Order: sequence, then C-alpha cells, then structure tokens
Amino acid sequence: MEKRTIKVKETMCMNDTNKTKLKELLVGTTKREKILNLIFFASIIFMVGIILGMRIAKSMVDSIVKNRTEGALSDWFSVDENTQVRFAKGNLQYNAALDEWRFAEHQYDFIGKDNENISPIYDGWIDLFGWGTSGWNCGSPYYHPYDTVQDADYGPAEVGLGGKYTNSDWGYFNSIANGGDKPSLWRTLNGVEWQYLFFYRHGLAYTLGIVHDVKGMLLFPDEWKNPKGMDIVKSNSCADNVFSDEQWNLLEEKGVVFLPLAGIRRGGYYNNVNDSLCFASYWTSSMGMDMGVINEGDTDTLSYKAATSVFITDDQNVPFVTPFTPRNTGSSVRLVSIYVKKQKD
Repeated sequence: MEKRTIKVKETMCMNDTNKTKLKELLVGTTKREKILNLIFFASIIFMVGIILGMRIAKSMVDSIVKNRTEGALSDWFSVDENTQVRFAKGNLQYNAALDEWRFAEHQYDFIGKDNENISPIYDGWIDLFGWGTSGWNCGSPYYHPYDTVQDADYGPAEVGLGGKYTNSDWGYFNSIANGGDKPSLWRTLNGVEWQYLFFYRHGLAYTLGIVHDVKGMLLFPDEWKNPKGMDIVKSNSCADNVFSDEQWNLLEEKGVVFLPLAGIRRGGYYNNVNDSLCFASYWTSSMGMDMGVINEGDTDTLSYKAATSVFITDDQNVPFVTPFTPRNTGSSVRLVSIYVKKQKD
C-alpha cells in the first residue's frame, strides 16, 4: 500500500469545511459516537486530574518531610498563640571520649546513676548537664558538658541561651548524630514557651504515667483526642496511667512526648530520691530573672545566679517552671526542631 504523506501549509486558514470535519472527529456524527467520545475525553480529564493530584500530594509530603528534621516526632505542639514545634524523639546524650551528641534511642531511656562517671575522658553516655554547657565558650568558666563544679558560673552570665549567646544552646551549637547531624537544627524551649505548653492549650495537655516501667510525663499534641479504647486521664500520679508497650507505640506514632523522670546530678552525685518519689528537671533556655521574678540589676537574689527549669515530680499537682534552679544542677535536655509551623491569623 502506498504510504501517503499529508502536508499542511502553516498559512492555511481553518475554513468551514475543516471546522466541520474537526467537529465530527472530536464529537462524532452519531449519538453513539458522541457518547463514546464524551466518555473517552472525560476519562482522559479524570486521569490527568489524578496525576496532577498525586503530584501535588507528593509535593506536599516532600515539603513536610523536608521541614521535619531527622529525629523529630510527628505532631505539633503550640508554644505561643501563633507557633507550633516538634519535639526530639528522646533526651539529649553526650559521650566525652567521642565528643559526640545523640538523642536517646527511646523516649523512656535515661542514663541514671551512670551519670556519676561524668568526666572529660569518659567513654560512655551522660544525659544530665549544667545549664548552657553546649561546649561553646560563652565567657563563663564552665561551659563544657562534662563540667561538675558546684558554682554558679555556668552559661552566659546575664542573659538566656539566645541572641549572641545562641551557641550556648546544646541543640543549636552541636551536630546531633541521629538528629540531622549538623548544627543549627535544634533549640531549647524558653520558660514562657514551656508555661504555654502546659497551661494555655486546649484539651488534654499533659499527664503523668508509666511507659515501659518508667515513670514520666506525657505531653499531648494540640487538640488531642484519646485513641479509641484508650482511657487517658489527667493525673498527678504516674500510677493512674500505666501503658502497655502496644499502647505506647500507638501514642508515639501519634506524636505524644514522654519525659522520663530521670533524676538530677549534684556535682558528681546522682539523685532520684527513691522509687516511690521520682522526679526530673528539664532545662529551659531562660535564666532565672528572664521569668520576671526579680528586677534587672538585683544581683544578690538567687534567681540572678540561677536558670529556669521544668521540675516534674510524681504525685505533684502541676509541673513547676521554676526560675530558682542552680545552674550547676545536672538536668535533662529535651530539644525541639528549629522548624516551626505558624498558625493562621
């Protein structure tokens, strides 16, 4: 059969005859052809819509993943009226011999009494630190994560861990091996943000409980609703909320934070009282007087030489955001990602 080639001049106009033929081609001449053609073109439009929708969804997921730092939990927590943050997946840990930082493998993990091995050459992990001990020289004599001297001169002298002293923040200055492995990805909440987290959000904000046989505090993402079949109550006693591993895995998937009652360190000695009254102290980035307790310049009061921490105890009514924690107290650190989500006005 002879192969025919049709050439169309670029200057040819679409006359009435051509328009009619094009219409017949696209629409059809019979009722059946018209219906079939409509179904055909509708199918094409539908498939194009699905493809575009998938591309848009992928773009949104890629954006979320891109802004979700490695090591961050899945859901959001409001820390003021317009800002939400994601927490790290575990307490901060440090190995002096390796000069390496990491997050605990599980949220309920803590080092405990082995923090007494703290030293510049200890080849093991510690997780209780003096305030502002990121390893960055801020001008105070005690800024190393392994410092234990019982003195007030820890961290920046008269300001919090921000501004020109942002590098005193453990998360901002250091690369965290399982948290993106580069600096400037994490930070420590300030005292006011912790207060908002506890007391100014709607719904169940926190409760005490037991996870993996560890006492601690659970923090719930914004607008929290209990999973079906799980009765979680707000309580000041850990014994009122005991979770199985299966239940905890479900809660963690939904972004719930667990802060273990990891005790504190005084100098080179670990203290968690006893099994019936466990407690913990978690650092904020605020110094004592940042919380408005004293007048600026009043250097004789305790809060000038102290920093602000979150103090949690089993069988207490509320968590304390206290501005009177001595800076040399070895306390836990739970960081948040620097990526934030802004609420719509």
